Amino acid sequence: MYFLHQKQFKPSRLTEMLNMAITPTSLQAIISLLLLFLIPYAMSFTPYEGIYQNGGPWEAPLNLDPLYTTRAILIAVGLLGSAISSVLLIWKLKIFNGKTPLAPHFSMTLFSLATGWIFLPYWVNGMYQAYSGNTLVVDFDPKALMPYIWIGDIWTFGVVGIILIIILMLALVLSEIIHDFRIIKRKDLIITIFFLAITLTLYLLSPNYGGWFID
Repeated sequence: MYFLHQKQFKPSRLTEMLNMAITPTSLQAIISLLLLFLIPYAMSFTPYEGIYQNGGPWEAPLNLDPLYTTRAILIAVGLLGSAISSVLLIWKLKIFNGKTPLAPHFSMTLFSLATGWIFLPYWVNGMYQAYSGNTLVVDFDPKALMPYIWIGDIWTFGVVGIILIIILMLALVLSEIIHDFRIIKRKDLIITIFFLAITLTLYLLSPNYGGWFID
């Protein structure tokens, strides 16, 4: 009977632990940290050699690049991560009870959107190394590169929309911090400021992003 009781107890206990662990906050934190750790690696990529050899991305056999699969996986992870983070924010808003601040969730979503959808494609396609002066600059038309060749103007409109969302979220986060500064927990304040600072820093780590994007 003891062993039967143990078998019945363990699944319920495991389920309870999983329910406590799988929350919008924990999942957003995992996505944000994953994207954060990918940044230095993504920034190390140089442009495809075929772009230089063939006079631009349109004629270059980019799929023959030794790192093409790695680039594709990183960009796909970024797009997926930013989309999931947005869904998690909506989930959090749905169950919001007014007792916990939304600022950390807004800041993590803001960071995930900026990193995954906007800047990972820029870094992974080698634009950071090129526009930082570490390699030659030629025509890097984004319409010939990932993720545009996958989803077309969905990515383009997504970038524009996300920039507007980031501005709105930034205003909401700052408003909540000012309004609830005395009651917001130190941990939540640190998380919020950290991801806001990182998000703003991303723009400094992406020289000539606008010029490349509208090419």
